[in-house]
Amino acid sequence: MKKSSKKRNYCIRFSLGIFLILLFSSNAFSDTLNLDLNQAIRMAMENNHEIVSAGYKMDEAKSGVKIAKTNFLPKIKAQASYTKLDEVPYMDASGFGSLFEPLMAPFEDLVANGYLDPSTLSGLSGANGPSRITVGDDDIYNINLSLEQPIFTGFALVNNLKINKYQKSNSELSSKRLKEKIWLQVTTAYWGLLSAIEFEKVTEESILQLESHVQDLKNLLEAGMIIENDLLTAELVLSNIRLQDVRVKNGVNLANSSLCNILAIDQNIKIVPSEQLHSENYPLPELDDLFQRALNTRADYKVINNNLKILNKVKAIKKAEYLPRLALVANYDWNRPNREYNPEFYDSWNINLVATMNIFGWGQKHHEIQKVKAQKNQLSEFHKQFADLIKLETRLAYQSVLEARQEVDIAELAVSQAKENYRVTSENYHAGMKTNSDLLDAQTALTQSKIMYIQIKAKYKIAIASLQTAISDTKE
Repeated sequence: MKKSSKKRNYCIRFSLGIFLILLFSSNAFSDTLNLDLNQAIRMAMENNHEIVSAGYKMDEAKSGVKIAKTNFLPKIKAQASYTKLDEVPYMDASGFGSLFEPLMAPFEDLVANGYLDPSTLSGLSGANGPSRITVGDDDIYNINLSLEQPIFTGFALVNNLKINKYQKSNSELSSKRLKEKIWLQVTTAYWGLLSAIEFEKVTEESILQLESHVQDLKNLLEAGMIIENDLLTAELVLSNIRLQDVRVKNGVNLANSSLCNILAIDQNIKIVPSEQLHSENYPLPELDDLFQRALNTRADYKVINNNLKILNKVKAIKKAEYLPRLALVANYDWNRPNREYNPEFYDSWNINLVATMNIFGWGQKHHEIQKVKAQKNQLSEFHKQFADLIKLETRLAYQSVLEARQEVDIAELAVSQAKENYRVTSENYHAGMKTNSDLLDAQTALTQSKIMYIQIKAKYKIAIASLQTAISDTKE
């Protein structure tokens, strides 16, 4: 029984151990994300908060167009009211008897001769009549149904619809430009992360080489073949490269968090770039062609064009206020009490052709038109200025690509030279023809040239992406 119990406990512990291993392995895998550049860009286009917000902005603009269209259609409104009076409306009847006073003498003779009942006289005098005659009810109800159809507005409704369509177009263009900027941010962050990871590999490789060299020096020092200063110098270089490695590892973490932030994912996720930092040549068209392409395709430049058109429509709407406006208004009412003051409902209707026109407003409309003209002139100047800014941005990006391309070739040659220098120095050192300092200098130069080459390749990639963004030639 004891052996069976021990065996069962062992099986349970073994199964639990396997479960925990699988669980931690699954968590580790879920915290790692392998991405190429296109996958990262697609993820940003789907998740980035700015892009999602821009989508809602487009929905808002679409609703604005639909609202403007409804202004052409008749509007139907309903209104109901209830009024409680402090007392019932009435007419004063106390003086009605005096109306028949001229007839009293003849009627008195008729009563005296027995032709009329004596009560007739009291009826004519109003002595027994009511002092008030009610003419309504203290509960008043009114229900109104109104229809209004604009007939002529000086084309204000048409221009308002066009303004909303331009605004809808602007929201789409702004979203497009935002996506291009996010595309650049993702591209920059991606190559930044990849270069930081490459830095880490270089520093780790250098640490391994220096650690091996320091161990060799320790062995030589024990054998009395070198002085202690050689070992101390090598250990100092090793400490410096280890210090650099700490900074590089921190740079990797920061670059990873930055990319996660742009992709709108958990910043604890480790992104593993699957791209390579190649330095293939990017074909550059003529600079003037790039200028023209940028002006033809830049979404933010088109937004300014639309804004100029919007101001034209605003000006037309302001001018339309000098013209009369016509509208057809129909009403249907259901009231209580009725026309005869009975506590019953009755209905009525009317149709009206309403014309309104501003006659005199102390020049307000004129000044409003002048204000719109001034706004348009300002925007026209900014339109020209923005074209110059686009050209400058394109020129700077173009020069950056040229510069980075030249630097790539130089840095690639520098790495080859540093490798050869290290090889020759190492051989001469072991042959006793070079000092320890010479070897350490060669090692440091090789590490620096490799890091510089990685930086320049990343710079070249980012410069190309900046130029593509400047001319709106991004691939989503």
